[in-house]
Amino acid sequence: MLGFKTHKKKNIFNKAKSRGDLQMRFIPTSTGGSKVLRNSKAEPQTGILRKRVKGNPRLDEIKKRRRILFRQQLKELYIRNRFKLGIFFVLSLIFLAGFVVFIVIRSFGNTKISQIIVIGETEHINNQIKDQLSIYSSKSLFDISIESLRSDISKAYNLSGKQIKLYKIIPDTLKIEIVENSPKLAAINFFGIYLVDNYGALIKQLDVSATPVTQSEREFLSLTKNLDSEMVKAEYLSINNLPTGFVIKWDEVEVDKKEEAYNHLVERISLKQEEFYRIATEEVSKGDYKYLPLIKSYFELFSEGDFIDNDLIDLTLYFAEELGKLGIISTEKLWPSAGSIVIKSESQKEFWFSKRRDKDQQLIDLQTMVYGGRLNEGSIFDFRSNNFSIR
Repeated sequence: MLGFKTHKKKNIFNKAKSRGDLQMRFIPTSTGGSKVLRNSKAEPQTGILRKRVKGNPRLDEIKKRRRILFRQQLKELYIRNRFKLGIFFVLSLIFLAGFVVFIVIRSFGNTKISQIIVIGETEHINNQIKDQLSIYSSKSLFDISIESLRSDISKAYNLSGKQIKLYKIIPDTLKIEIVENSPKLAAINFFGIYLVDNYGALIKQLDVSATPVTQSEREFLSLTKNLDSEMVKAEYLSINNLPTGFVIKWDEVEVDKKEEAYNHLVERISLKQEEFYRIATEEVSKGDYKYLPLIKSYFELFSEGDFIDNDLIDLTLYFAEELGKLGIISTEKLWPSAGSIVIKSESQKEFWFSKRRDKDQQLIDLQTMVYGGRLNEGSIFDFRSNNFSIR
């Protein structure tokens, strides 16, 4: 019976030990042996009894000084930045108050548009814009997109060369200001003089006293040589003093006569075009816009809308400026095509650049040519390809 009880106690002890409820610590005794202290958590160093060591006074003093120093640094940081913190706090309050007012007005106030103000155009256009915007009178001021409204007004009244500023004035007013942009340059082509703004948008077209080249004449110059065109036949009648409408057997006309009529027509249109450019240039240089850079274009500028390729404008002005830095003064800037630029200098030299080639590489070639003393090797310098040429 005694043995059974001893065995039972041992089993209970082993189970408690396996669950972690019972750990043992071996404590040395005065007789050299050791005793087991049960029902307590064992330290990592089993078999060693360590006395609790009192805190190190020197270490405590170092910690105390560190705490004091940290508090001092925190206080100095607050003193240095309290002005900024104050501004931030005030701005936060203003923003919060504005946001609350906005929510209240939008939720409970009457924000339907009841007044539309238009400034900057003629009274006639102002009234038309007001009538157009009357459809928004039933909408809330906060539901209108400024960008889409600006685009609609610009397209409807051909205001691409002007800034359209729109303002929402709480609670119920929409204000539109139309401001004409300042011109960036004057561009001349065979139809007229155009003032263009920083975005390449047409501001307005100026009148020229010279007779412009007609569309049919321009198309004739751009087309492939055709000796049987109606314009060549009409020119043949003119140079031979034959009346208009005179019936001739064109197949029986000698080829040399056809060639003569064709060349005469090309020369006449070219002279007419150059005369128009000359007179237009003089009128710009003597008028109110003489301070603007002037570019001559040999292609239609606004064939795709009311904008010129702004990259072509910037590139032209960029190379004119870089040539000036190299001591080459430009007298004429030409656009022979939509991708090419020609700048003529005082010494009648031509510098050709391309929009399709990297401008930095073209500038490096230009500088290499100038610094290498090659300006006297020719009169035409073409930088449109990787291997620039001199002719």
